Amino acid sequence: MRKSVFNNQNNGGSKRIIERKKLIGLIIILVVVISILAIPLILVASDIFKTFFYSSYHPCETLPDIETARQIIDDHQDVIDAIENIHPDCIDVYLEERCEGKGELVIYYCTIDQQIEILEIIGNDTFFGVPFRMVNT
Repeated sequence: MRKSVFNNQNNGGSKRIIERKKLIGLIIILVVVISILAIPLILVASDIFKTFFYSSYHPCETLPDIETARQIIDDHQDVIDAIENIHPDCIDVYLEERCEGKGELVIYYCTIDQQIEILEIIGNDTFFGVPFRMVNT
């Protein structure tokens, strides 16, 4: 009779070990799944931060006068056309008078891939000296 009691206690200990292993396995799976889901969220959050807080603000004193900006854009209309032709239904380029008498180029786009293509075409921090702001729509 003592032997059967000992075996029952030992089986209880084995069940706890199996339950712990299952719990550890479940925790590992949850950590992996959460990590996989977190990576895209971090990338999207980073893009939003860059779009709205880093690259979208140019102080008024850094902007060229509107007529100079208009002339530069007219002189490089072929580049504007190339940008808009990436996806004509989605990409729009405008000269905006954000500050009185000062011009800034605003580029509306739909996808990150389009943003990358636009930046490759421009190839600089400004559009031939005119600061630009990109807006993901």
